[in-house]
Amino acid sequence: MEFVSRDYVVNFAKQEGRKEVAKNLLVENVDLDIIIKCTELTRKEIMELKKTI
Repeated sequence: MEFVSRDYVVNFAKQEGRKEVAKNLLVENVDLDIIIKCTELTRKEIMELKKTI
């Protein structure tokens, strides 16, 4: 089993949490600029998430 640092795990969880929040906001038709500001995800990341909804 490969060793993974605690910081990596925490950052991954935060990133996944942001993506989940962004998905929920996309479902509610929230403005893209607001989603970017709230989640700190890039426009490209959000557009990729939008494809999965």
